[in-house]
Amino acid sequence: MKFIEKNGLFVARFDDGEDFISELKTLIMQGNPLKVILSGLGMFRNVRLGYFESGSYIEHFIPEPVEVLALSGSLMKNADPPYHIHAVVGLKSGEVRGGHLISAEIWNTLEVFLLGEDLDLRRNEKRHIEI
Repeated sequence: MKFIEKNGLFVARFDDGEDFISELKTLIMQGNPLKVILSGLGMFRNVRLGYFESGSYIEHFIPEPVEVLALSGSLMKNADPPYHIHAVVGLKSGEVRGGHLISAEIWNTLEVFLLGEDLDLRRNEKRHIEI
């Protein structure tokens, strides 16, 4: 992953074969304590999406390459976990799936645009943002 930042706007490029979540954790520690994903364009493979129900995630695994149609979330240095991301992906068949992004590998490339802010937010024991 490579990134640039200017005036709180981050642009990151993830490369083929990289583990998206692992690389994202590196980006979380750079600059502002809060980053909001504005947009993500590119492809994943080996994607795990989750649907939250009764305190845990029902996981759905998609091994084949998929187009990232939407990517949104928050990255917080002082939260556990330090990210909360949702994704909508398109399969070759035209089928669309979405949910909580648990894991994904980059296929080809992924470009992510983030806005960094000087808000130091945290999550409580229920994993809700404390405001």
